[in-house]
Amino acid sequence: MSFNANKAHDVKNGVVLSDGGAGLFSDGGASPLGAQAPLGSKYIASDGSFWTKIGAGINDWKLEGKGKTISSSFTNGLSSTYLSATSATYTTIASTLWPGSTLFGDVSLAEALLSVKNAGKAGAIRIYDSTNAQVIFELASFSNAAPQVFDLGAAVNTPSATGATWEIQLKRVDTGAEARVAAILILN
Repeated sequence: MSFNANKAHDVKNGVVLSDGGAGLFSDGGASPLGAQAPLGSKYIASDGSFWTKIGAGINDWKLEGKGKTISSSFTNGLSSTYLSATSATYTTIASTLWPGSTLFGDVSLAEALLSVKNAGKAGAIRIYDSTNAQVIFELASFSNAAPQVFDLGAAVNTPSATGATWEIQLKRVDTGAEARVAAILILN
């Protein structure tokens, strides 16, 4: 799944909820009102607002706020829409520039679209601040064969107030695993 600024996404479940047109949402695509989604789904609208599904009704969405996002989708340039690693130690597969919490604000959410080549064989992912030599987010294990969005949990360390280089790192947990990442989303 790739993120598109003109579409609204259920980032928890990896589903495009809207094409951004006025028909589905009461305010022209800036909210998920009128959209059905699984309870607990996360939704990020093209205007930067983010929502959580809190009930069974189509309008049971809670506005969590409006923030900034850092979003990247990955491809190996050939036929795969993901980057992967088979090493037993963390391998940097991509880098991004962190603008700093002074400019970006505090990080409230980090999610990644993850899978493994062989179901049941676990992989791991972390976002590593190579400028300050510290882990920011880490998910120690995932073992799903189909791409699935995972919350990377709370920040392990406080991101730097000034700019830094962050690396997206993968590793296999089990012998024979190939850890894959297709997209990363970081939200303040």
